[in-house]
Amino acid sequence: YNSHSGACFAKESLVKMHDGSYKLVDQVVKGDKVLSFKNGNIAIDQIQCVLQTNFENEETLLVKLANGWTGTPNHPIKYQDIWIHPKSLVDPKMKPCKSVFSFLLKNRGTIIINDLESATFANNLHDNDVIEHDYFGTEKVVSDLSGMPGWTTGLVQIEPNCIIRNKTTGYVEKMVPLVMHSKQCTI
Repeated sequence: YNSHSGACFAKESLVKMHDGSYKLVDQVVKGDKVLSFKNGNIAIDQIQCVLQTNFENEETLLVKLANGWTGTPNHPIKYQDIWIHPKSLVDPKMKPCKSVFSFLLKNRGTIIINDLESATFANNLHDNDVIEHDYFGTEKVVSDLSGMPGWTTGLVQIEPNCIIRNKTTGYVEKMVPLVMHSKQCTI
C-alpha cells in the first residue's frame, strides 16, 4: 500500500452494508455493520474505526474504476480472485480530494467497496505480495490507531505526513497522531 497517503478510499465510493444496501464511504461510522469476507467466506462485520486522511492541498493521486470504486493507486482489491493494485487496471490521476478513508473491522475481515473485495487494516492476509503488508496488514496499525485522538469515538484523523516510512525501504512502519492546534504530527 505504497502511497503517500496510505491505502484509502475516496468519499464517493460505496460500502456494502450488512443488509445489502450501500453507504458512501465518508458516511460510514463506528458500529456500522458491513458485508465482509473472512477466511474466504462472506460474513457480517462491524466497523471498529475509520481513519480519515486529510489533504491540505485538497488533491491526491486516485484511481477510478469503471464500477465507481475510487481510491489510492496501491489499495489492494480482489479482482478475478487475485489481489491486485487498482493502478494495474487504470492509470492514476491527480484529482480534487479533501480526504480519503480506510477501515478497521472488529473481526478483521475485508470490506466490499463498489462490489469489490477491498483490503482493510489488520487483515492478516498472506495470499500474495499485494495484500500482505508488515504494517497495514497487522495489529501494529491497531496499536498506533488505538493511541490516537478519536480512537474511542471511532474516527481518527491524520494528514499524509503522519504516515512514517522507513528511511531505507520507504515502506510504512508507523502512524503518529496529528496535533490539531499546530497541524503537525508528533512522534
